[in-house]
Amino acid sequence: MKTKKIITISQKRILISKPTALGDVMVALPMATLLKKMDPTCHISFLGRKYTRDLIEHYQDVDQFLDWEELKDLPDDAAAKQLAQHNIDVCLHITPNKHIMRIAKLAKIPVRIGTLRRWYGLLYCNHWMSIRRKNALLHEAQLDLQMLGLLGGKRIYSLHELAQNYRFKTLPALPRVVQEQLDPKRFRLFIQPRTHGQLQGHAWNWSLGHFTQLIRQLPVDQFQVLITGGAAEGKFLREEGFFSEPGMLDLCGKLTIAELLHCLRQGNGLISASTGPMHFAAALGIPVLGLFPPMRPYNSLRWGPVGQRAEALEPLWDCSAIHRPAQCNCIESITPDQVYEVVQRWNK
Repeated sequence: MKTKKIITISQKRILISKPTALGDVMVALPMATLLKKMDPTCHISFLGRKYTRDLIEHYQDVDQFLDWEELKDLPDDAAAKQLAQHNIDVCLHITPNKHIMRIAKLAKIPVRIGTLRRWYGLLYCNHWMSIRRKNALLHEAQLDLQMLGLLGGKRIYSLHELAQNYRFKTLPALPRVVQEQLDPKRFRLFIQPRTHGQLQGHAWNWSLGHFTQLIRQLPVDQFQVLITGGAAEGKFLREEGFFSEPGMLDLCGKLTIAELLHCLRQGNGLISASTGPMHFAAALGIPVLGLFPPMRPYNSLRWGPVGQRAEALEPLWDCSAIHRPAQCNCIESITPDQVYEVVQRWNK
């Protein structure tokens, strides 16, 4: 059997391309750490979306952030010229994107690694991996890391290995008004009741009624509940009267990504559906409970939190053949009592 030639990364400038959502970026960041461990002389750039910049720039093993939104609206020749100025040697197209692949080829990046599963990958890349994501029985992070097989890495990394390969820079201090509200005498439980995807109609989460029932079960003298989310999620929750329950601290839209990371690091636990903050907290090593639907590829097998103290709950059946994604409401069968039992275990 013919073996593929390993591409050397010593002294090379490597571009990781994944201009997607915060959670997607978070699970891809161990790639930078593993590359640095394989060869500390390599230089790592990360091509991402503007709103992920704060996360990427506070990651220890990424040397440079490149903003895809500054390139995508330029004519292809101008975008390629701008990309070429960074002297990239190797481009890892983690998320297949025809536009980025075309620009990388025009920029004459010598090594362009993509997937065999897209026709434009065959057209614009010159090295390929056959990565089958549909119906894969691997986590998204493990699928991303398969490309390291061409650079001398392993084809499959365990989730335990990934949990040990998150490294952040020193995080900025919290705003004083937020720091003063954190209660060191109570269990600080972070909850994200809504996600940006859910507001757009393409994500699954518990109902607000379930979250409210859970919060009512938590003794106010023992638990401080901190609600996270972006400005849009906060607006929705306020309009729904969610913050009428006592003992909650509304942090929605009030922190930068780096400040949220710092805040989570001071937490004792987090409960959320599949969101960026769920992945942040898991990477930081605090107890995390992810709530997932039993539908592939949206279940915990594919998107669960990766961390040494992370766990997930989802119904035991696989409803993929029963529901279309937008119709699935099976996550509601996870009861507040089940989640409460997990929180009580954390608090012992």
